[in-house]
Amino acid sequence: MAVTPAERVRILQAGRVTIGRHVNSVTAAAVEAYVRAWVSTRDDLVAAAAAAHEHAVRTGGQRNPAAYRTARLQRVLDQLTVELQRVGAVVGVSVTGVVAPVMDVPLQVLDAVAGPRLYTFDRVPAGELRAIVRRSQEQIASRYLVLSVEAEAALRDGLLKGVTRGASVADTARGIVRGAQIGTAQRLGIGSAAELDAAPAAIVDEVRTAFAGGMQRALVLARTELIDASRVATTASYLAASGVVAGWEWMATLDPRTCGACWAMHGEVFAPDVHQEGHQQCRCTQSPVLVGEEPGTLGLQDRDSTFARLPEAQQRQVLGPARLAAYKDGVPLRAMAQRRDNARWRASRVLTPVKDLPSVG
Repeated sequence: MAVTPAERVRILQAGRVTIGRHVNSVTAAAVEAYVRAWVSTRDDLVAAAAAAHEHAVRTGGQRNPAAYRTARLQRVLDQLTVELQRVGAVVGVSVTGVVAPVMDVPLQVLDAVAGPRLYTFDRVPAGELRAIVRRSQEQIASRYLVLSVEAEAALRDGLLKGVTRGASVADTARGIVRGAQIGTAQRLGIGSAAELDAAPAAIVDEVRTAFAGGMQRALVLARTELIDASRVATTASYLAASGVVAGWEWMATLDPRTCGACWAMHGEVFAPDVHQEGHQQCRCTQSPVLVGEEPGTLGLQDRDSTFARLPEAQQRQVLGPARLAAYKDGVPLRAMAQRRDNARWRASRVLTPVKDLPSVG
């Protein structure tokens, strides 16, 4: 997303971040993406800590969900600070005063939530943070259904918030749509719900449809990008454990709802440094193969025998009639997927066109 010079200054000042002069545009974009994530998380932390304090005062110390959210966001903010320092080590980026922005929240609130009472599953998603920040600098949505400047900003910021908050796909999608509507309303000079109610129908409609494709498209994008960020983190963890992890197997859910490409990829083995290239809304995961283990013997369902047991109607649902005919003629199931490069999005595994299926003879 383009950042105006004035906005950049505001963000950098608010985030207490400084960038050295001699930084190329690619590095500057990376730093700005981290800064946006940092400032957004800082603001969420202030709000969560205030909510935790209000809840504690009101209930006298009862279970406090906002307290756990506060602690998690503090840890995420710390992680983002580390990432900014890592990215900027060579180019002159420094970060200071991480605690200072939340000092207006009573210290006892932060003290009360920092400790062993955190849920053990409430982790800081370091790998996902790196992946989603990097992704926020790339083309995410299709160029065939153009997003406005406000919707692009809402998409990128919404995905960052989804990771930092640990939000569900649905909550992330709602945040994206709502962010696009708020940005569009501000551009049109609408400052409140009352002003929107009194606005002409054309303006109301523009705000309402600010995110092209609506909630359904936002759900698809949020699910795809959050899952892919998790895959990037998984790949990084496998590489970090190269003495233990020898590779991974593609694991699909072998049911009639799963597309033929994912059926075809199930059980295929890859080196630990290979990213899992799922299509939009792909549900597949990576099953690690440890050093000394034999792929194909680790408990995954057998692709070919499982597909062979499906009723023909379900086989047709997965492959379509033409590919099912090719399968019956002897084309193996693994040939039903191919890699598709897409410079405007990213590479993915998709169904092989019928004309490109291998001949059997």
